[in-house]
Amino acid sequence: MGQCLGVCYREDLEDEYKKEIEQIKHILNGNISKLLNDIEIKMKEVIMKENFEAAIKLKETKKSLIEISQTQIITKIDKLSEDYLYIHKTDSLNTIVILKYKDGKLTEKDIHFDESIYEEDELIEKFITQYYTSPNMIVPDKIHIFKKIDTSNITKLINELKNIKTEIIYKETQDNIKIIEMATSNAKLALITYNHEKNKAIENLKTILEMKKLPKTIEGFDIAHINGYKTVASLVTFKMGKPFKDGYRVYKINSLNNGEIDDCKAMKEVISRRYSKLLNEQLKLPDLILIDGGKGQLNAAYSILKGLRIEEKIAICALAKKEEIIFLPNKNQGIKLQKRNSALQVLQNVRDEAHRRANNFNNKLHNNIKLNYNKIKGIGEQKAKKILKVLGTYKDILLLNEDEIATKMKINITMANKIKKFAEEQNLNNKQNNHI
Repeated sequence: MGQCLGVCYREDLEDEYKKEIEQIKHILNGNISKLLNDIEIKMKEVIMKENFEAAIKLKETKKSLIEISQTQIITKIDKLSEDYLYIHKTDSLNTIVILKYKDGKLTEKDIHFDESIYEEDELIEKFITQYYTSPNMIVPDKIHIFKKIDTSNITKLINELKNIKTEIIYKETQDNIKIIEMATSNAKLALITYNHEKNKAIENLKTILEMKKLPKTIEGFDIAHINGYKTVASLVTFKMGKPFKDGYRVYKINSLNNGEIDDCKAMKEVISRRYSKLLNEQLKLPDLILIDGGKGQLNAAYSILKGLRIEEKIAICALAKKEEIIFLPNKNQGIKLQKRNSALQVLQNVRDEAHRRANNFNNKLHNNIKLNYNKIKGIGEQKAKKILKVLGTYKDILLLNEDEIATKMKINITMANKIKKFAEEQNLNNKQNNHI
């Protein structure tokens, strides 16, 4: 479209982009009068040069800035402290704006960025809970939200933890609508700055990993299991440093034996399945693969790329937990970056999302086991939980005889027989359906 000044599209416009960012910062900080003065001067210059098209654009910009400034001086009669929380959602990023009012005057703006894929209602609840229960946070008398949801539980939690009495309110008043409009403007402007920083982070990552091209598309992988059972792999896709939900996948791992724990073997399977499919269907390969793990998992994945003869076409690295060391193939020493390094933060976001996705899918399978135990005649919700806790999965139960089941569960032999038989049936069904 030619409208984005980001380095991913027009790499020669860094100075112009910096000017744009400075202007945005003035708007976010409420320093609109300076921008209006600058526009007046530019309008006179372009009119003198008879560049009327530019003059019209400047006039439109001036009008928009005046509207923003008028919105930003909205005051309220209530002598209270009030926060207005607004979430601006896009496909890959949520911008959260908190406008803080004291005695009717706007005193502070707080802007956060969130790359999770929670639904809107869940995101509101999670953010409010985390934000207002943090140790140093001063909770206002009222918290206004832009969407009607049930906030009774989180209101109770905040009030109990902070020993206060706040309200979380949804109201469609004229004043509230204007404030939301201002929050929307702030969110969109902040998003431009954020995208610029993301572009710089992607460039930084390219340099650190010694890549030939920008890692515009990154695919991240992680493995999860329940004590060697129900092993799964997750794939998440990020584009220009932001989640791309259409590129998310989960895989049940078929190459491991019952109770076998081997993340490297599981990683080989998922990498082989993923990139054999892309090659067979002649689909585009990612620029970078990120493996959640260390040298072992990296070497396992890299061996598959070599077998497919695409190791020169895709860059690959691994990010180890805790120490946050980046590993590259054919290099003995890992790369240790500063915690605030933007390139490291991109990799961490991909790794953490892959980890979350794998664990969520694994937990879903775990919960399904619990729910299936409910199908045994005479087993209720609490007993089903106990079976899962004491005996484990179907495959764990197959290793026990009826007497052992009865002893561990403190139940009669008849019920133990039912549990054993049910586990045998479910294990047989799983063998028949254990594919994606």
